[in-house]
Amino acid sequence: MKIQHYPFSEVFLSLGIIALIIFIIAAIIEVSRSRKISDSEKFMWKVGFIAFGAIAGLVYLVSARKRIV
Repeated sequence: MKIQHYPFSEVFLSLGIIALIIFIIAAIIEVSRSRKISDSEKFMWKVGFIAFGAIAGLVYLVSARKRIV
């Protein structure tokens, strides 16, 4: 089944993409302002958020956020 065949699927897909973009921007800002991690690790997280979006976001929320913030 294709996701676009459901009613209002365009709206839900657009909302999901917008939510992901907002999360990525917020996470990048949070990582940039952290004083607990090195600049190289900040760069790694930023590249991860941009390149892998949701996967890096899940790893960040589950394991790394407590250490970074």
